[in-house]
Amino acid sequence: MPKQSKPVRICPVCSAADNILGNERLWPPCWRCPFCGHTLVIRADVPYLAPELDGEDVGFDPTAFATLARIEGGHFWFRAVLRVEHLSRRAGLRSPIGGSRVIVARKRA
Repeated sequence: MPKQSKPVRICPVCSAADNILGNERLWPPCWRCPFCGHTLVIRADVPYLAPELDGEDVGFDPTAFATLARIEGGHFWFRAVLRVEHLSRRAGLRSPIGGSRVIVARKRA
C-alpha cells in the first residue's frame, strides 16, 4: 500500500509547502508563511490568495453569468453542490464550499 502523503498548503507568494496540522483549516485566518512571512487577506472569513485580482473577470465573459444562472438548476454539478451545501447547513456545519458568483446570486434571488 502506498504511503499517504501529509497535507500541505502552498504559499501563494513563495510557493513553499507548509504542513497542515491535525484539524487545522486549510487557510486559517492567522496563517503566516513560515518561509517568507506572507499573510493572507481575509474578507468575510474568506481567504483571498490573489487579492490583486479581486473584481477582475479576466478570461471569463461577465455576460455568461446569465447563461449559467439559467442552466444551473438542471445541471448535475450545480444540483450536487447545492445539495451538499444544503445538507451541511441543515446539520449545523459551515458550508464546505465557498460558492460561485452564480450560486451566490441564485441564493439571494
